[in-house]
Amino acid sequence: MNLEEKLLETLSFFSPMTLEQIYLDFDEDFLLENSNYTYDDLIECLSSLEKNGKIESTGKDKSKTWIRIYPKKSFLSRMLGYLK
Repeated sequence: MNLEEKLLETLSFFSPMTLEQIYLDFDEDFLLENSNYTYDDLIECLSSLEKNGKIESTGKDKSKTWIRIYPKKSFLSRMLGYLK
């Protein structure tokens, strides 16, 4: 599992998480297997996910938090759901 997948698994849809909370929610096994990841890798991955529209950030610098964005359904899938 790569860092991006782990971040998406860890981040909540309901409450924003600080960087410390994200790090504490990582599994011990994941951290031991991927001990080469740095703080910069984590920040870079979070900004990449934010640019892709998968997460959203609030606050600034030290009080910054991230929350996962619930994926929106396409128009076609909403119409098919309505017809069922």
